[in-house]
Amino acid sequence: MHVETAKWFREVYLSHRERYIGIVREQVEKLGTDIEEWSSKLIPFPRRTLREEIYRASELALGRRIELYDLRKFFATHMALRGAPGQVVDILQGRTPPKEFEVLMRHYVTIGQGTWIQDLRNWYNKSASKILH
Repeated sequence: MHVETAKWFREVYLSHRERYIGIVREQVEKLGTDIEEWSSKLIPFPRRTLREEIYRASELALGRRIELYDLRKFFATHMALRGAPGQVVDILQGRTPPKEFEVLMRHYVTIGQGTWIQDLRNWYNKSASKILH
């Protein structure tokens, strides 16, 4: 995560997240959801709700709906154009199952001289655009 993005998460997002959890906690409990597991998530929204919010925001900002596939495609293209190997992009986008990912990174992929997680972080920092300035 870029320094600016991490700063935004700490200074802006986390306080909004806590307020949101406080507002909807009772309703979530009534649904029979494990409240501790739910509230421990970084983004404590059902996937459907999150998708709907992304669609709504794109319609408000751009006048059209952006599909999540388009965002993934943009990110993959952006990373590839900046030199990130396809395997790195697949890993960052979650297309590599955890077990396969671990075997791949430990035994078959030589990305750099550091640990595999640091190598992924370095590729991300080098190739991904900064979201917040």
